[in-house]
Amino acid sequence: MSKQSKMLGTLAFLSLSACSSPEQSTIDQFFRAVQDSNGTAMRAISLVSFDETVESWRIVELIQESTQPFELEELRSQLRTAGYERDDQLEEGRKYLVKNREALETILAKLEVDQTFKFRSKLGKVQQKWSQLVDDRKAKERAVQNVNRTIAKEIKLVEKSLLGDPDVESLVGNVLNKDILVIVNSSAEERPFTVTLRKYDLKNRQTNQTPPSRWLIVNIQEGNL
Repeated sequence: MSKQSKMLGTLAFLSLSACSSPEQSTIDQFFRAVQDSNGTAMRAISLVSFDETVESWRIVELIQESTQPFELEELRSQLRTAGYERDDQLEEGRKYLVKNREALETILAKLEVDQTFKFRSKLGKVQQKWSQLVDDRKAKERAVQNVNRTIAKEIKLVEKSLLGDPDVESLVGNVLNKDILVIVNSSAEERPFTVTLRKYDLKNRQTNQTPPSRWLIVNIQEGNL
């Protein structure tokens, strides 16, 4: 880290420490919950746990911060594209099955007995093509599932960050992220941890209202990033 970056981090830390900022309050609440073994309190403000003994902690500096667009609409678009690609691939597989039904019946019957069997000549080519189609189908399905999981995680984060019952699909705005260095005293040993916080700065594009939001802890990693 450059001297200028360190100075900016120090200034940001002084800003955080000048009063009980929302970020500092979130970190304090989390580590108090860890001390009290209060899983409910931890889960209320964090997506991660902390399996360490905590005697004390202190915020050292703001390492970095960033702002990025809220991507739910883009993720929905990615899901539609992945779905179209999966459906196209399924149709390709269906047509190949119809065209080569007799050969595939022979191949699949043999593979039920011996999954490693390799045909030769024409049947070998059909087997190779079918195997490729099956692999492609699985890959396309995984792509759909991965986007679905990302969407579900994002919605969970938004609902956790925003207070009340937000209409998630109507929200637009930015996502704020901060990495903060925290020194944790664990069993008389001080260790550095980078705590990543996230907050959703969003508004309803239909009503133009901005729901109140709070910082969440989304990651804790030992060391200084």
